[in-house]
Order: sequence, then C-alpha cells, then structure tokens
Amino acid sequence: MGNAKDQNRTAHLRRPRAPRPQDDQAHTLYAQAVGSYNRRQYSEAVQLFQTALSRGIRNSLADNCRFWVGVCKFHMKDFPAALGQLEKVVRDPSSDKRASALLMTGQVLEQMGRSDLAQNSYRRIVEEHPRSSLRLVAERKLSSRLMMGTAQR
Repeated sequence: MGNAKDQNRTAHLRRPRAPRPQDDQAHTLYAQAVGSYNRRQYSEAVQLFQTALSRGIRNSLADNCRFWVGVCKFHMKDFPAALGQLEKVVRDPSSDKRASALLMTGQVLEQMGRSDLAQNSYRRIVEEHPRSSLRLVAERKLSSRLMMGTAQR
C-alpha cells in the first residue's frame, strides 16, 4: 500500500471511473479493479486490470487498464513495472490518458533518480497537450526543478 506522501504525488489524478454497465466479463473485471484501486488494494487491482486486458476489454478502456496498472505499481514502489505500463499508454496515439501517463512517467522517473528524463516528460505535456489541465501541473514541476537547479549553484 502507498503512504501519504505517495498519495499526495498522485492527488492530481482522477479516480478511475467504472464503465457503463455491460454484461461483458472484461468490463465486470474492470469495475472490480476500480473498486480495489479506490480501496487502495493495489495488488488486487493490478491482477483485475490485467485479467480484464487478457479477456479483451474494448480498446477505449484497455489504455485505462494499463494506466491504472502503472499507477498501482507506482504505489507499490515497483517503478520499472510502472514505467513499462505507462510507456505503453504514452505510445498509444488514440489514448485519452496520454497526458496523465506522461505526468506519472515523470513522477516514476523522479523516484528512480532520473530527474533529467522526468523533465522531458513534463515538457512533453506542455508541448503536446497545451489544453490539458495537467499542463499547469507540468509547468509547476518544471519551474520548481529550475528553481532547485538555480539554488544548487
């Protein structure tokens, strides 16, 4: 389970939404995974999201599954696995989670000690998603990084 500091790092994220009611087993699994995530049962949520993916959840929710697996892995401090899932979302041009995945990628990279790469993720949000509400978060992260770099000189 994540601690309060981890929760603060992801406070800007919206909680995953359950899909519209359907009889499809993959969507039922997705809804269960959302519930597990909301209860901070990250390991269980990962299993359910991954099972939903393997059962052929429709494409519009597949990227959401990958994104939330990445977020769960972040809370579980499995940063390489988080990065792998988030990069899949970033590479999907049709994903509505790309900006969120870039922001989480930056946070994962920071935890891995790769602030230089984290800044690249934040810059991509500003450049590629100028209308996203996450652009302001990315700009704040970039400006705080610049200020920290200036203070260290």
